[in-house]
Amino acid sequence: MLKLKHSVFFIILVVFCFLLEAPESLAADDSAPVRICAVAQVYDALKAVQDRFWGKQDFDIESGSATQLYSRIANRELSCDIYIGNDLKFPQKYILGGLADRNSLKPVGTTKLALWSVTGIVDDMCRILKKGTYAKIGVSDPRLQPTGYAVLQSLRNYELDEKAVSEKFLYAANDFQTLSFVMNGTVMIGFVPYVLIKKNPIARKGSYCLIPNSFHEPLYFYSVLFNNGSKKKQNAETLRDFLLSKEVKNVFREYGID
Repeated sequence: MLKLKHSVFFIILVVFCFLLEAPESLAADDSAPVRICAVAQVYDALKAVQDRFWGKQDFDIESGSATQLYSRIANRELSCDIYIGNDLKFPQKYILGGLADRNSLKPVGTTKLALWSVTGIVDDMCRILKKGTYAKIGVSDPRLQPTGYAVLQSLRNYELDEKAVSEKFLYAANDFQTLSFVMNGTVMIGFVPYVLIKKNPIARKGSYCLIPNSFHEPLYFYSVLFNNGSKKKQNAETLRDFLLSKEVKNVFREYGID
């Protein structure tokens, strides 16, 4: 009876260890394509690169909000080789948590800040800001999104009455919600990343202006490589170098990423 109990305990222990190690084993599969986990802002651009260069640089894409991706990755529900996002704090979280390589942190591009409307009320010089002929203006919460902080910096450079303008702000939790505010008419105008409207068919029927880059800190898309074994990490680094190449940059530019 004692021998049988020991055998059962051993089997349970083996099964438990296998379940514990299984996600890491899957992540370390060198034969699998490199997986890029990216915020939704850059999905269309990455998909265009994937389609145009399939066979030359193969990779998979997993997209979502930065918070959703972090939760899944941190809980080992999702294995990634490269992360791309617009908020520096998330790559830093991966690094501090030991999931990613500190020395691999590198921007893969930037986007511009745009003031957008579904109507024709915005001119190239953003004069509507000084006219003040709008009831509400959509802005991503500067405590949550780099875009929102860039808006506050830009208003100072436009020499506007910051208090008067900010009283008309309708804050959104993220850039997609700001986009939605403008699209459904909740606000007349809204500040959004250029990457969200460059290829947007609805945006073509409206109007927008681009805020000078010198008016705010750059809106970077940061990348970081995960610690998934030497061979897989090498493959990820090769792919990231490809994303920084001139031919890919030309594709990114079509989608509002410089």
